[in-house]
This record gives sequence, C-alpha cells and structure tokens, in this order.
Amino acid sequence: MKFAFIIPFALLISCSQSAQNQIQEKTEPTMDWLLGDWVRTNGQPGEHTFEHWSKTNEGFICNAFTIVNEDTVFQERIDVYLSDNIWQYKVSGPNDTAVIFSATSISDSNFICENLKHDFPKIITYDKDGDCIAATISDGSTKEILFRYEREH
Repeated sequence: MKFAFIIPFALLISCSQSAQNQIQEKTEPTMDWLLGDWVRTNGQPGEHTFEHWSKTNEGFICNAFTIVNEDTVFQERIDVYLSDNIWQYKVSGPNDTAVIFSATSISDSNFICENLKHDFPKIITYDKDGDCIAATISDGSTKEILFRYEREH
C-alpha cells in the first residue's frame, strides 16, 4: 500500500519540476537582440559612432567606437557576463580602470544596469524597438545622454 502512495507522489513531483523548468526556460530573458552592427543616428554632424555586439561563451561583447574625419576619437569595450547569477556590464577603454555595472532589470527588449557609486554614468539603459535601440546613460536624476542606434544592414 505504501507503493500506491509513493509512486503517484514521485510522479507528481517529477511533473511539477519539469513544468517549473519549462516556465523558467520560457521566462528567462535573452539579450540576443543586441547581436550585430549598430550605427548611431543622433550623433554630432561629422561624427560616426558604431557598436558591434557578438556572443561569447561568457555572455556578450561589444566594441564601440566613434570616428571623426577618418580618425577614431573614442573607443570602448563592453563585456556583459553572468557573475554570481547577476548580469554584469563591464566598460573598458575610456577610463584607466574598467567600470562594472550590475543589471537591475532585464527583459526580452530592455535592460538596466547600475553602479550608484560611479560618478557618471550611474545608470545605463538599453531599450529595443524593432531595428532600433535607445541607449541612455544617466546620473539617475538630472543628467542624461541618449544614444539612438539603428541596425546596420
């Protein structure tokens, strides 16, 4: 009689675990929409800014640069990776040391990263809208810079 109870109970737990895993797989957001080449559309005249996003074993990498009169005037590298189950957004290049921001929100078309101890920016936001991305850097209150990108075909 014990087996009559244990077997259905084990099946119930197994099915519950399987359903829970399926829900987690379906609800886990992806940042694959970042992949590819992007060109900034709201830069200064004569300034051409690009981001190239690719996938790595650890997450994602972006090489971003700005060209003025055929000279590279700005360059940075962005690494997005999981660390202790938190997505990190690491910026290297413009500063002597890399700055790391931690994701506070991620969806299939948006992510927000924060480092409230950093002087500027403190918050970085990426929003996808079709073949466009709006990337915003801000101090969280009064200063904000918007970077609009279109997918380069």
